[in-house]
Amino acid sequence: MTDLRHRLLALFLAAPLWTAAPAAFAQDMAPASAAAPAPATEAKPLDADQQKMLDLINRGMELERAGKVGEAGDVYRRWIDEATKRYGADNLITSLGYRALAFNLEEQNQLKHAEANWRRLLAINSRYLGAQDDQTLTATGFLATNLAKQGRPADALPLRRDLLAARTAQFGQQHATTIAATGNLAGLLVELGDMRGAEKLFRQALAANLALHGEQHRETASQYANLAVTLRSLGQFEEAATMLDKALAIDEAMTGPNGPDVALHHYNRAVNFTELGRYADAETAANRALAIWRATKGDDSVQAALGYTVLGYSYGLTGRFGEAETAYRKALDIRSKSLGAAHPLTAEATNNLALNMENRGLPPTAIEPLLRQALDSTRRAYGDNSERTATMYANVAHNLNRQGRYAEAEPMYRRALDIQGGIAGRDHPSYAATQINLAYNLRDAGDAARAEPLMREALAVYRAKFGEENPETAWAYLSLGTTLGGLGRHAEEAEMTGKALAIRRRLLGEDHPLTAVAYNNVGAALVRGDRSGPGDRAAEPYYRQSLDILRRNLGETHIDTARAYENLALTLLRQGKAAEAEPLAAKAVAILRRLNEQSAAGSGAVGLAALDRQQAAPDRGIFTTYVNTAFGLMEVTPDAAQQAEIQDRAFRAAQDAIASASGRAVLQTAARSAAKTPQMAEAVRQEQDLAAKANLIDKNLLRALGGRKPVEAARLRGELDTVQAELAKVSALIDSKYPSYRQLVAPRPISLAEARQALKPGEALLLMTEATNALHLFVVTPTSVGWSRPGKEVAVVLKQISDLRCDVDFATCSAARKAELDALPMSALELEGHRRFDLDTANALYKLLIEPVEPLLRDSQRIYVASSGKLGDLPLAMLSATARPAGADIADPDTLARAAWLSDRFAFTSLPAVAALTLTRDPPRDRRRNSFRGYGAPVLVGGDTGSRAARGIAVFDAVSPSGAPLADPDVLRRLAPLPGTKVELAAMARLFGVAPGSLTIDGKATETALRQDPALATSEIVAIATHGLLPDPSIGFSEPGLVLTPPPTASDIDDGLLTATEAARLTLSADWVILSACNTASAENSGGGDSLSALARGFLYAGADALLASHWRVSDDATAVLTVETLLARRNNPALSRAQALQQGMAAVRSGKRADGSAIAGWKAEWAHPAAWASFTNIANRDD
Repeated sequence: MTDLRHRLLALFLAAPLWTAAPAAFAQDMAPASAAAPAPATEAKPLDADQQKMLDLINRGMELERAGKVGEAGDVYRRWIDEATKRYGADNLITSLGYRALAFNLEEQNQLKHAEANWRRLLAINSRYLGAQDDQTLTATGFLATNLAKQGRPADALPLRRDLLAARTAQFGQQHATTIAATGNLAGLLVELGDMRGAEKLFRQALAANLALHGEQHRETASQYANLAVTLRSLGQFEEAATMLDKALAIDEAMTGPNGPDVALHHYNRAVNFTELGRYADAETAANRALAIWRATKGDDSVQAALGYTVLGYSYGLTGRFGEAETAYRKALDIRSKSLGAAHPLTAEATNNLALNMENRGLPPTAIEPLLRQALDSTRRAYGDNSERTATMYANVAHNLNRQGRYAEAEPMYRRALDIQGGIAGRDHPSYAATQINLAYNLRDAGDAARAEPLMREALAVYRAKFGEENPETAWAYLSLGTTLGGLGRHAEEAEMTGKALAIRRRLLGEDHPLTAVAYNNVGAALVRGDRSGPGDRAAEPYYRQSLDILRRNLGETHIDTARAYENLALTLLRQGKAAEAEPLAAKAVAILRRLNEQSAAGSGAVGLAALDRQQAAPDRGIFTTYVNTAFGLMEVTPDAAQQAEIQDRAFRAAQDAIASASGRAVLQTAARSAAKTPQMAEAVRQEQDLAAKANLIDKNLLRALGGRKPVEAARLRGELDTVQAELAKVSALIDSKYPSYRQLVAPRPISLAEARQALKPGEALLLMTEATNALHLFVVTPTSVGWSRPGKEVAVVLKQISDLRCDVDFATCSAARKAELDALPMSALELEGHRRFDLDTANALYKLLIEPVEPLLRDSQRIYVASSGKLGDLPLAMLSATARPAGADIADPDTLARAAWLSDRFAFTSLPAVAALTLTRDPPRDRRRNSFRGYGAPVLVGGDTGSRAARGIAVFDAVSPSGAPLADPDVLRRLAPLPGTKVELAAMARLFGVAPGSLTIDGKATETALRQDPALATSEIVAIATHGLLPDPSIGFSEPGLVLTPPPTASDIDDGLLTATEAARLTLSADWVILSACNTASAENSGGGDSLSALARGFLYAGADALLASHWRVSDDATAVLTVETLLARRNNPALSRAQALQQGMAAVRSGKRADGSAIAGWKAEWAHPAAWASFTNIANRDD
């Protein structure tokens, strides 16, 4: 549970307390009714020319009153032209046109153009009337206001200071004009974040106003309200409440209960009451403000929209998010109809609705479209350099960060900081807020060291601006504390979080949701500071208090409540209180599932495609926590029936924990197949493809926005609008003709009974997942169920997996592992050039993961494996039931050849989702058709040969007109040729007895040829043998691809690289797609918890029944033998499943002999090493 939610609430945009300018504030800004003071003598009659000019400017004013603002502007420009001809460009009479046009331009939000006219007016007045003349000073005020509206308060500040000094010298302090100038300067200081300076000036203005007008005056009421703004910002809520009550009493007495400013006072009181935790009073005040505006302005007025907004705000803070959503949607509806969808106030209403959805706990992917819409509208209205635009950038960045899309979020945060720093400087509170959120981004991305100085700098700003006793300062302390905890500095973490809790308890009270967050963070600090047991006992009351507060305020349906249940459950479990912990963890799971179901029900195709971009599941821990608590409860539950129920609940939660993009791809493909007609299947495919295209364009749009490329952003925005319009039409068709489709593509966990029923004799399911400091393995067969939790800590097991992966693929070795290996003396056989393989680690992992459940697998020959993260990168085939014999060389091929590999006992299939086992299967295709297509052996001119791997290549250098990144053909051309792929593909073709035309190789092996091949859609076997280009986030390449013969010039259809996104757009019906390239199976560098690569799921989505793909780089010759031998085994024995055919292919490569005893030509002894034979895996829903 983080405190970022508070930051978004603090950026609440509907109306800050000073939205409506009080009378004294407006007086100094109001346009005068005439150009110059009235003459002392009787006015002379106007001549014809003068009357013509007067009629012209009056015509402009009439047009403005009629709402024809643009036409009025044309009239004012004509006035300026005519006056310039008659009187000159710098004449006082001509200046009337400058002022009228400046006001007109501001009404059209053309602030920069208006500025030029204000400056012209000021220059003329200064020249003819003098710097201290009243008209000159008024023009100075107009210009200062314009600069502030543009988001340039720093530029306006010297003008406001000069104006106050002049008014004080002119009238003294206790004059209405001086009071207005004082208030205006104070308001500017508020914008600049100088709350203490603003407070001083507002108190000065109030004192002068009391001396001039007394208590019972509307100007006095306005000054009380203005002072309340600053007091609230400084955390002085009680005094702010007193000021607001006085303002309300004065205006009610003078203008009646429905007076023009009374509703605004009720609005302001409602907001302030929420800060005091007086939620009932806040709701009463909000309802009163709304009632007045509805009665005086109408239910569909923009004022009523403001009332609905504050009512929604008060509802949200008490956890009544459904009622809050109704109010926010009403405000949005009013503004959309009254002001238009593109108006900035409509954008603010959209933003508020999105933030309420977040506070409801909905997944961030469901919220992102609304925040993006609000950003687009705000940018159009205010440009790219306004404070409001900066806030929208920060809100979008926060949403991306919650999705784990840290690399996309960071430039958006930095863009917001650049804007805020340019407007108000680095010592402004809004800058500090964004700085803290950027620090969270860095911390979440694994760079807590860089986050700390940003947190400290922001804390210093808050302390300087607000002092210690302020909610914002408390937030900064809490943020810094959690960051220090991530760095292992737990004593400092406890100190900082303790300070935050103390401040919040004093200012917000014991029952405030933000106080609950602080209780939670103090508990976390205590746990991290002493994991031996006392820490949990000390933390328990803090977690309980946090949960109690959230339950009272947010209810039993909020994600923060779920997280509080999770945290308390964990601390109880660590104390050995599993019976108490499990029901709490179950409640957390129920809340999260309900929220996910609500999101999936309304997300549509775009929402599902957006999930694939989500790099982190922020609440996955809720599911794994339940698995941990359930296991603890199982250990103390003697009743077999109760154990079965617990086990089933844990099995479902484990599936939720490993839910992935690959699983969604499988469900989407199955849903297409289940469409009742070919036309509906095509519509579903079109919708899925359009959604994927929209997400690709949107990804590039984000990059353009963060990279300050407005022209490119505008182009991509237009393309995205076009695609989304097409998508809306297709989605409407599907919803009307195929209403069950949305439920089919929504992933759901299956029960143990369903899993057992789906398995055939001889089959088993192995589900593996990481939980908090533990691993869990579920084994399911048609007749039995087992559940194991290895005793080693997760970090130890993951280290063993990484070490073993390093032995088969040195490129994956971490720097620390390389240092460890460098420190070890090389064995005799290593010195002769043989590769090491730590058979002891392979045996240790076997004993840890497989041996405890092996009795359940005694009748199983084929095993489906479902896993996530690092566990998905471990091919179980290369685990060994035997350790390295004493005295044996760690690089001895003979030792490896004699090892008891799991690949000899089981045929493994990687399962994208457990629920895939229950999908309806099409009738088996006739394998004897032998339809085969092969692509590969591209024309490349690099120096080396042999390894089908390409990493660290800055391949993308352009963007296509559609927004897709384009590879540089010259860079691809410099990759090494792969002559072995031609031999491999030719051997496959001979195996199937097909004509040479079934192969597309050499210069013909282009991306265009592959994507436009009409035979591709009907081929039973499709093989692609080439370089696999691995993702490398350090150079901005975030998805894998397959290299084909590069074209002379890159284009949308052909840049020489078939990426995962492009693979997903293919149409396939293949029984097996063979990706004979490096690392086409595992999700290395892809982020998230998916166990399969984006390339693998792309082919699954395109319609492939199964894939043969690799986990690491394999030598050219060994790969060729393995793929051919696998296909040969299945051709010779059609009864073999795909996994069993791969099992025989592995054995042939490792031993040099086929199942019938015949020898493998060209076999090499070093192929006994798992690097040569264990890389490939079968990926499918079913192993047919």
